Amino acid sequence: MSINNIAISFTAAHLQTKAELLAAQLKFPVTVLTANQYDFLLVYTEQHLEIRPINQPTLGPVYIDFLAGKLGYRRSHTFIKNELLAKAIGVKGNNALKVIDATAGLGRDSFILACLGCQVIMLERSVIMATLLNDGLQRLMATQALSDPLSLQLVNDFAQNYLEQLIDTEFPQVIYLDPMYPHRTKTALVKKELRVLRALVGDDPDADQLFQIALKRAKNRVVVKRPRLAPAINNQKPDHSHIGKQHRFDVYLI
Repeated sequence: MSINNIAISFTAAHLQTKAELLAAQLKFPVTVLTANQYDFLLVYTEQHLEIRPINQPTLGPVYIDFLAGKLGYRRSHTFIKNELLAKAIGVKGNNALKVIDATAGLGRDSFILACLGCQVIMLERSVIMATLLNDGLQRLMATQALSDPLSLQLVNDFAQNYLEQLIDTEFPQVIYLDPMYPHRTKTALVKKELRVLRALVGDDPDADQLFQIALKRAKNRVVVKRPRLAPAINNQKPDHSHIGKQHRFDVYLI
């Protein structure tokens, strides 16, 4: 999808200046909410910034909210022993692992890892997704207790570029990959957030190459999230896997 098919809008007059500043930053036009010549509108509401798929209105808006809903619940109910992701990453006790989530997407796994005490860097190549993530992060940080801050950093960059430029002292213990693979069934990605994410970001045809770079930049392990029955990335057998109902986490030890 061309980024020319996106515009910025707002739901109240006092949000117009905010919308215009974002439009200038992203070099997108500002338009009214009723505009229908765009595929997507990035809309400032009273509560948050959201993306609206104009040509698929039944999907509804998508936004990042680390404070409420399932993510808010999981922050207060997340325990290492119950999280397959934590086991795959190697979270133990109070050991604060440095983790790079090279395919941040909606930021959910990054958030869970930060809740478990990891120092997380989220890499997101899509400027639109990065903008939504930044909005969610700003609202999260504004409400965080100073005594319990999360270590969650966002970088808008292509993962391969970012990882290749790291020097030895910057290598993380773990690199986490959750690439967007081409779906093979009509029932795949039925959740609206993932359908919108795919429309904005597309597939990750360079996933195999990114995986090879990750193996050279992680100190301890690379973890790859896959559909439960899907083949291993690059057909490379993992050292071990943690398998759930819908997904599994393949672990490659360094």
